[in-house]
Order: sequence, then structure tokens, then C-alpha cells
Amino acid sequence: MNLRTGVKILCALGSRKLFHYFRYRLTLWSGLARLREERAGKAIDSSLGAARFVPLAGFDFSAIRALASPNRARAIDSADEIAAGFYRPYRTGARTPLLFSVFCPDQHWSRVQAPRDGDVKDLWEAARFSWAEDLARGWTLTSDVRYPTAFGAILNGFLQGNPPFNGIQALSAQETALRLIQVALTVSVFSAGREPFPDPVLERMARCTAERILTTRDYAIAQNNNHWLSEAAGLMTAGAIFPDGSRSERYFRTGWRDFQSALKAQLLPDGEYVQYSANYHRFALQLVLWVNFLLQQRGMTWPMELILPLRRSIRKLSAEVDSWSGGANNVGHNDGALLFAFGSPFGDYRPTLQACARVFFGRPFFAPGPWDELGVWLRAQPLPESLIGVEFPVSYLDRTALRLERADGWASLRAVAFRRDRPAQSDQLHVSIWAQGKPIVLDPGTYRYNGAAGFENRLKLASLHNGLVIDDIEPMTDAGKFLWLDWRSARILEAGTATVMAEHFAYRSMGATAKRRLSRADTGWLVEDSVRSDSNAVRTARINWLLPEAPVEFLIENGKIRARFAAFSLCLCVEGERVLGIGATLLRGGKVFREIGAVRPIPWEAAALMGWFSPVYATLLPAVSLVFTVAASGRFTLRSDFRLDVRPRRENG
Repeated sequence: MNLRTGVKILCALGSRKLFHYFRYRLTLWSGLARLREERAGKAIDSSLGAARFVPLAGFDFSAIRALASPNRARAIDSADEIAAGFYRPYRTGARTPLLFSVFCPDQHWSRVQAPRDGDVKDLWEAARFSWAEDLARGWTLTSDVRYPTAFGAILNGFLQGNPPFNGIQALSAQETALRLIQVALTVSVFSAGREPFPDPVLERMARCTAERILTTRDYAIAQNNNHWLSEAAGLMTAGAIFPDGSRSERYFRTGWRDFQSALKAQLLPDGEYVQYSANYHRFALQLVLWVNFLLQQRGMTWPMELILPLRRSIRKLSAEVDSWSGGANNVGHNDGALLFAFGSPFGDYRPTLQACARVFFGRPFFAPGPWDELGVWLRAQPLPESLIGVEFPVSYLDRTALRLERADGWASLRAVAFRRDRPAQSDQLHVSIWAQGKPIVLDPGTYRYNGAAGFENRLKLASLHNGLVIDDIEPMTDAGKFLWLDWRSARILEAGTATVMAEHFAYRSMGATAKRRLSRADTGWLVEDSVRSDSNAVRTARINWLLPEAPVEFLIENGKIRARFAAFSLCLCVEGERVLGIGATLLRGGKVFREIGAVRPIPWEAAALMGWFSPVYATLLPAVSLVFTVAASGRFTLRSDFRLDVRPRRENG
């Protein structure tokens, strides 16, 4: 790393983050983390039994049963699967034995290194206990004691094999927080049906989790992302379920203070979430719903200063969501995080938005359906009229979601201003198109952070999204797996009802600018990429359209490239002063299977990653990249004309 790059990294991270991060590192280097938790563990063990477990209250089991009954058989099958010792990783994976990774259980977590030859998230997935809600749901529907019995056995087995401050399962404070949230909810449900659990076991888990979170609180603040939110919610949970414990009030108050601070830092002025990711945005809003549930237990509510940011955030996420299917644009990192599902598919964002809308808007966003169940579990009731009845001013910040509608679907143009925190993926000016509840243009997703040679967070590149790339140069500097430098913000030029347009200045240093216009057409959608180059140098411009299927027809005629698919057709052409050639390449699973026209070869590093799609973490599917390449100089415009096979609209649900 040279000095210039080092300075850029320091500027990108900021002094506040660096302060908290170095203070966190100091607690590790000095051994203070280990000593602190050793003392905390002894104090907890010496006073076990002094606090009483108080189940979280307010579950409307009759309403839950009514909503879950149409899918009763599937819900019971899921609960039976867990009781038999199996679960499905990342909510979508194959049936897998429910086993917990026991790694270095005799070593304090600060001395544990995650294995290098795999993905640590796979070791943590079962231990998040996200599968526990299936047992709670099954018990609610059947009152079958097998489910609480199975849960108790699984929980005790985990706790016996994984001491609270040792091993891989204590390495991340966020993982301990998410585990406690799931356990608190599940045990509260069983306790409501008089299926009690031993208080000392739960008390030890709750207090040790809280102390683990407090030890590395500086790390969470330094990250300024989902870690800070989830760990704050974990602290509040520990205080809520043992309210008469000696330190419970401190846990709850510290967590509540941190949660508010995190929201103020992470909800950006236009409603965007700080991680620039649809899935993390949903995860943050689910934590908001959980904290709202905890506040209800104490008769507390939200401060007025957070209501408008939360409403903008809910609206912003809703602009990424398809109202027919509940699916969302797969923008930003998607590591499979989902706090609560309650019977809904992983890809359905309606449960979260519906519950948030009821709380912070006082009304639902969608018609009644199975997506209402999450809100019933978490008592998503409207906040007092004094909070949500206030008329908030409408400004340009409420119009930064560039989304256009058609009778048969919708499309959006991604234009983000990176001002407060680092980007996740280089997806500026990426276009998403949905038709009849399905995406016809894909975002590649994430796949894996570790343990997948060649794919370790590499799907973040601009060349794998469909924004224009000039001369095969990435718009931002890739400085690490999770770090971009030279952030390239977009500027919105037009935000109409039929046309939206934005630009960025990534190529200004080489004398070129790029603008993208998305327009609703009579037959579909038109995407126009306008390039202006101040020099006479020949530029290579590429657009990578990632598509679900291969074309049934693919040809070039009269200077236009035409591709026909089952549900739409795509016509690609260019207009300009000096166009030297056009061509297109089809790739599937990183391999070229057809080329037409005059094509400059795609760099092999990018080509190997093209034609892949990851709908959820740890899942990688072949797709088709149609890479449109133009060689030109001066001013020129690339046009991508999507013509849809319009069919009658289906009803929601």
C-alpha cells in the first residue's frame, strides 16, 4: 500500500471510526477483553437465580393461528423438521443436520482465528437460532409439547458445547445478540403456554451475552452498520427479559441509547440505509420492529426526532420492492440476513414493510395477506397520533427514488450520493426492470464473502452490473474486500413520471462523462447511455445486461443487435459522431458461448464472473450476460430498447 492510498483509506473511514476501532484493538492487544469477561463470568455465576425471567408479552395467538392456518401443513412440516434435527441454512438452503460448529471451545474468543479454508458464516448460521421461530409457530398451531421439548434440548446442547465467552460462537458479538433475540422470543412464546424453561439457564445466557456485547461496543460503533444496531437490540433484550437483574437497567438503557444513536447515524437524509443494500435495509427495519416490541413491554415509545427518518427509510425501501410478488431489487450486499420470516419466503419484503407501515404510518401498504403475520407476532400497532399524525414537510429528499411504473410492471434507476459512508457495491446507474412480478434484468448479488475462490465478494464490480463502463475501467478504486475508494456519487438530472435521468463523474479525469436516461415506452422500457469524450481517443463502452435466460434469437442487422427472449425482446444500437464498431457477447457461468459483430475481448478477470446470479447468500446460479460493446469517439449514445410481451395483470397474493 502506498502513502496516497493509505491517506485515502484514513479519509474514507473518518476519525470517529478510527478512534473507536483502535480502542477496540487496544482491548484485544492488552488482554483487557479477556480479563473483563473472566470477571463478568465469575460475577454472573456467583449470583445466578437472583433475577426472574419475565416473558415478553402481547402475542395474539388467535390472530396468528388465523393467518397461518392456510399454510398450516407447511408450518407443521417445518417444525417437525427442526424437531427431527434438521434445518435449512440461510432460510433457502437444502435440508441440513442441525449441528453447531464447536471450534476452540477452551480458548477465549479474542485468541480464536476463523478458519481460512472456509466461510465463517457457515459456522455461525445454525447458531443464529433463526430456525427457532418454526418451532414457536408450530407450537402455536398445535400445542404439541414436542416442539418446546426439542427446543430445550437443542438450546442446552448448544450452551454446553459453547461456553459464553469462548470459541468461534463468541467471536462475533452480533451473532450472540441475534441468538439471544431468537431465544427470548421463542421461550416467551412457549412460556405463554405454560411450557417454562429454567430461569438460571436463560439468565446466564442473557447476562453473558450482554457482557460480551459491552466488551466490544467500540467495534460495533466503528463499523456503523448492522452490527451496531443488532448489538444494541441484543442489550435491550437482555434487560427486558430479566428486568429485576442487578445490571438489567444498564443493559436496557445502554442498548436503547445506542440504538437511537445508530439510527441517527445510519438512516441517510433521503431514507437510504447506510450500507446501500436492500437486504441490510430490511434487516435494519426488522430490528426496529423488534425494538418497538421491547419498548411496548415497558410502556415506552419513539422520540419524535426519529419518526421522519424512519418513515423516509420505509418509503425508500418500498421503492425497491415489487408489490406483486414482494421481491426486491438485489442491490448491495446480500448475506442472507433475515431476523424473522414467520412462514414467508426469504425474498418477500412485504412482511417487513407491512408491519413498519402499520407502526409508523398508521396504515398498511398492501392488501391483507399472509405477509401480515410478522406484524401480529411483533404487535405492530400504530404509534400514538401525536407522533404519526404530524404532517411532515415534503422535500426533494422524498423524490430521490427513481422508479417508473407501467400497468405490467416497473423499472428503477439507481442513483446514490455516497456522503456519509462507504459504498457496498459499484452499482451506480444500475437499472432494474420487473414485469408481472418477476425481474427480467438481474443484479448479480453477493454469493460469498469467504471460502469461494474467485468469488469472495467479487460480484460487487461495476462491470458485473449494467451501468456503463468505459475502457474497462472500474469507476471506483477497489481497495479491499469491503472497501471502495474514490467514491463516485450520482447526480439526479430528471425525476419525472415517464422519464428519469442521472449522471456520475467517474471518468472525468480521462475527459469523459456518462449520463443514463430511463424512459417508459409504449412497448416497454428504453435505456439511453450518453457519452461525451473531449478527446479524439477511441473509447470502448460496455453494458452488461444480466438476464435470467438465453435468447431464442440473437443477430445483428442494419447496425442493430437484436435478441429475442420468451417474455421480451431487446434491441441494442448506437448513434454518434464517430462510431467504429459494435458487437455483443453472450456468457453463461463465466464462459462465452456466442459473439456477434466487432467485439473487443472482455478482460478475462471480469468475463469469469459474468453470467452468474446469486439470489441469496451461498447460492450461485448460472444466468446469461449479454454484453453490448461499442467502440466510438466524441459524443455517442447507446440505446437498449426492452419490448415486453404484455399479458393481463395478475392480482396480488
